[in-house]
Formats: sequence, structure tokens, C-alpha cells
Amino acid sequence: MSLGGSGGSTALQSACNAAFNAGVVLVASAGNSGQADGNLDNISYPAKYPSVVAVGATTSINTRPTWSSTGPALDVVAPGTGVVSDKRGGGVLALAVHRWHVRMFRAWWR
Repeated sequence: MSLGGSGGSTALQSACNAAFNAGVVLVASAGNSGQADGNLDNISYPAKYPSVVAVGATTSINTRPTWSSTGPALDVVAPGTGVVSDKRGGGVLALAVHRWHVRMFRAWWR
């Protein structure tokens, strides 16, 4: 999921918990509210819920971009800047996080 906010909601948490209890692995962006020092707990919801895997970003040199959110709820990081991929029909795209990262993580998480 790529949605979020600084406050949670009972309805969203209940939906995430129900999915988790049904065996669904939910993966969400940790957020883009990071600070340069990385000392804040600013993970966005729904990633902050225990039933959701919170994914932060790394750069191509394996550092944290200053905008990537941090905190104890962060579960895993994945390439989030300068990712180059091929595209259908030829050529390349510069992307953020790929869906295949999520599929690989999802298989590992189970």
C-alpha cells in the first residue's frame, strides 16, 4: 500500500488486522516524513500497525534518504531512489520501489 497519514483510524486498523488474521501479508510504505538525523518515530499509518509490514527506502549506495521515515515500526528497507528497470517495449525507467521487491519479500515473510 502506498497511502498514509500521521494518525491512525479504528476502521483502518480493524481492516488491516482482519486481513492479517486471514493470512494476508500487508506491505505499506513507511512514509516520506523522515528527518536528516533519522531519530524520530514518524512511520505513517497503516505501516505503523503491527499487522502491516513497514517498508522504508534506501539509496543506490545503501544509505537512508533523508525523506524516508524512521521508527521502531520499520520492518525492512528496499531500494527507493535511482532504481533503473527495463520497460515493456524496450528502454529503461527510473523508478522508486518495484512490485517485484514486494513479491520477493512477501514470499520470504510467510
